Amino acid sequence: MAFDAKVALRHRLIFLEGDFASERKKALDSLVEAAELSDADAFDRESITANDKPFAEWISSASTTPFLADRRCVIVRNVLRVHPDEAAESLSLDYLSKLPESALLILVADDETSVKENYQDAQKDRAAPWRKAVQKAKGHVVKFTMKDANANKNLIDIAKSGGKKISPRAMSLLLEMTTNRLDRAEEELEKLILYVGDAPEIQPDDVKRSVTPEPEHNVFQMLDACWRGDARRALEQLQRLRGMSRDFEGEVRRLLPMFAGQLRNLWQARGVIEKSGIEWELESKPLGKQNDYARRKALENAQKLSYSQLLECMHTVRYSNTRMTAQSSGVAPEEILEQMILDICQIARNRKSA
Repeated sequence: MAFDAKVALRHRLIFLEGDFASERKKALDSLVEAAELSDADAFDRESITANDKPFAEWISSASTTPFLADRRCVIVRNVLRVHPDEAAESLSLDYLSKLPESALLILVADDETSVKENYQDAQKDRAAPWRKAVQKAKGHVVKFTMKDANANKNLIDIAKSGGKKISPRAMSLLLEMTTNRLDRAEEELEKLILYVGDAPEIQPDDVKRSVTPEPEHNVFQMLDACWRGDARRALEQLQRLRGMSRDFEGEVRRLLPMFAGQLRNLWQARGVIEKSGIEWELESKPLGKQNDYARRKALENAQKLSYSQLLECMHTVRYSNTRMTAQSSGVAPEEILEQMILDICQIARNRKSA
């Protein structure tokens, strides 16, 4: 069902979420326009980045009596950067339900993942706490979700609206570098359209030069290098991750679940290759229900590894996890991870068992 700004504006509190960034943006623009606050210098409209000002200031600003318009509109962007429990430290969340009639508080969930998060936690429903808080306050929640099947079409449409074409390889690379985050892919595509200037088509080299990869992209590059047995490439990606991380030891500890998760995918993919169908699937993470990128990568890498190699890799990850959990005396987590990477690469290079 199409978003109806007039219906949404019957509420004083609105929460916009979901990975369909362009539709989320359209909804925000239509809300501002319907509230007659679309002028660039609108006096009664304010935009706040969630972690720049405390929750108390969001409420205070939204509760201010409007000067020229019927409503005082406060837009809080990147609201997922602040957890509701953290926000409540400055003012009770109950104030969300006590906004005056003249208030319009719009919370926008721009962020879908965070660099500081556990890579598994990044896949969870991070918007849920704010959704629950808004619903408790009798606010209006709207979620814009784009299925994987629509990703290519939507990116093509965005490029076309900017007078450009995007090659299939460039689109694939764009999704890869944004780790299949459609909201980030759309944002980066908008920049790409400006970057290529008068060129009629966006090419892979344009993506490589212009797009800022997600930190997870380096992790996936490192994992791919491991399954190929390319130790030099894997360690290079690990060093890049170190350069981007403020808490590298914490990142190292969170990488082991990533290795374990990919090995589960590879085991399932191996079953597809050898039996021409799913031999078995995990209940919690079946390969058949994962996105196209994850399935394609798993099948591609599983071509190079046998069941016996995958089993050896699993033992290696488990042993490394035991050492790291036990806090092995005199051995830093980074050293344990580096040794594990070298061991996995050695296993992958042993093609005799493949």
